[in-house]
Amino acid sequence: MTPRGKAQGAGQLLKKRFATASNAPPPWGWDVYSRWLKAAWAQLLRSSDPLKEEPYRQFLESHPCLIPGGEGTGDSFGGHHGSWNGVVISQPPLPGITRRIPDFMWLTKNSEDIIPVLIELEAPGKPWFNKDGKRSAKLTEAQDQLAEWRQQLDNPANRQLLGEMYSFPRRWTYDYNFVPRLLLIYGRREEFRLRPWLSQKRRAIRDPATEAMTFDRIKPLVGSRDAFSVRMENTTQIVIAVPPTFRLGPALAESVAAVHGWEAAIAGNEVLSAARKDFLLTRLQYWRDIGLRRLQGEKLQHHDDQDWE
Repeated sequence: MTPRGKAQGAGQLLKKRFATASNAPPPWGWDVYSRWLKAAWAQLLRSSDPLKEEPYRQFLESHPCLIPGGEGTGDSFGGHHGSWNGVVISQPPLPGITRRIPDFMWLTKNSEDIIPVLIELEAPGKPWFNKDGKRSAKLTEAQDQLAEWRQQLDNPANRQLLGEMYSFPRRWTYDYNFVPRLLLIYGRREEFRLRPWLSQKRRAIRDPATEAMTFDRIKPLVGSRDAFSVRMENTTQIVIAVPPTFRLGPALAESVAAVHGWEAAIAGNEVLSAARKDFLLTRLQYWRDIGLRRLQGEKLQHHDDQDWE
């Protein structure tokens, strides 16, 4: 492993240096991973019990680039800036909510708004509508759940608590609008192929802050290629899973320092090669140290999309 040092220039920003490894075992390329995911997701939809949600939730948790809302493209439901620190939170606790929590949450932000994207999964075998064309009881229950989350997050005290739970800079809760968005992933496209007139009724469920989609619309999203999933233990984020495209570098250094559990998540990845795992595990402490310095206020020199290993 041969480090490639960054050239030092003038100015205080360039006093701290970092080095990326030039001959590291490579991560999976995006095209390879995307093709693999499409095939694996299709197989899961064919083979798993359509009335059980958990196998689908676990697969999405392991491959967060499939979860809409954090990809940061112009048409993303979560906004074009992408997720905060590349993190999707699995089964996130929310202030004021004890009965049922979302399956996932992205935290995104733009120049005006903090946008928590709350995602609710229901089993793909559940119908949207009854035979008479009325909304099914399960769909109504899921919509009621989304409405409850929105109501709780409209409470200013709960907004401040959310910021404390997830370590927002304190000023964010005062300086930015708070705009929750809600996404329901429910049912299969086949229901609407067989009864196309129901598609118009499905559109009525949506509004600017609420989106609904079937499991068939799930696809790999390149904007989230480096995203990873975490769970919360009190206010500490613990990594659950990293994708086989996972890379280390200065852009991720603060997350490496602030989030716990990297070693177990990397070791537990079932598709990474042993050589790639060993490399990532040996380099974690280097980037953790850099991240700690950044969290303490030090600044790195300019880095770009080439600065990954």
